[in-house]
Amino acid sequence: MSNTISQFFAALNREEAKFTPRFANDRLGIDLRCALNELNWVHYHVTRSEELTHNEMEGYYVLQVGITRFIYNSFTSLPSFDVPVVLFPRDPGMARTVMETVSALGMIQHGRRVAQRALMGTGAIEVDEQGVFR
Repeated sequence: MSNTISQFFAALNREEAKFTPRFANDRLGIDLRCALNELNWVHYHVTRSEELTHNEMEGYYVLQVGITRFIYNSFTSLPSFDVPVVLFPRDPGMARTVMETVSALGMIQHGRRVAQRALMGTGAIEVDEQGVFR
């Protein structure tokens, strides 16, 4: 594996690690429940739309790959939740915060997919003088 791709994977892992405290502190699974509810809400509206714009399709993709990382991190950060099920009414403020995390994880996961393509030889990753990956 090239040094640049290794550095890129390491940078993605460091970015994802920033969310570890959030998952470790979600002892009731409220963030997880909120994320799933929000994805359900978005999916409901996406599937009923006549035609999605490119930005809407891209955003939906990021949420889909982000939610898988969110679920994985939620379940691996704690041995179990303190209660088996949590239900609550939708809170737009909480939803916004959780979906920002889901989106960030989605971008990180997309970066991993780009790096995997580069490893297969169907793409490339470069790093500039400022340490920014392209």
